[in-house]
Amino acid sequence: LSSCTFTIFDLETTGFFPNMGDEIISIGAIKVKNFEILYDEAFYTIMKPINKIPKTVEELTGLSGEILTKAESFPVGISKFLDYCKGSILVAHPATFDIEFMKTVLNQWNFPDFSVDFLDSHLIANDLFTEERNYLDNLIERFNISERERHHALNDAVMTANVFIKLLQHYDHSVIRNPKQLLDKIEENDTVNEGYS
Repeated sequence: LSSCTFTIFDLETTGFFPNMGDEIISIGAIKVKNFEILYDEAFYTIMKPINKIPKTVEELTGLSGEILTKAESFPVGISKFLDYCKGSILVAHPATFDIEFMKTVLNQWNFPDFSVDFLDSHLIANDLFTEERNYLDNLIERFNISERERHHALNDAVMTANVFIKLLQHYDHSVIRNPKQLLDKIEENDTVNEGYS
């Protein structure tokens, strides 16, 4: 695990349903290697949506229409991100949402199939803390991580990276030596838990 390069990323979107026209308006990402955050390799981009964004999203993210009209186009921004994360394992909280959203939008723009290795830090937290609420805010508080302003893609990515490192430190690295073994353990525990439900 220590030799892997992880790209911890976060999306800000105009909603939850890309098939209904919701779009990605910003991506923040940071790399982790040797269980350390590579702050000098941070990535952040804002992308101009096709549709007008809801007022609630503008207030939540701080990305006003004025800022977004000056942003780069989605194909340019997403291409930069795909180059940035090439050769790494993606991590998000929860990755199931971010990865599926990105796959759908890339498909809509006729990009090649988005097939990447990824880990879901929310599932990892659920594996470790089975009786707890494991949303990002819960884990930031539990691990006493310095808070940054939320719903800014890069801030959320940095806080997720700190959480991810703390989560990995809970595993016995003589047993869990690589991402596949980590995934296998989580799936195995899910099966056991389902048997008791």
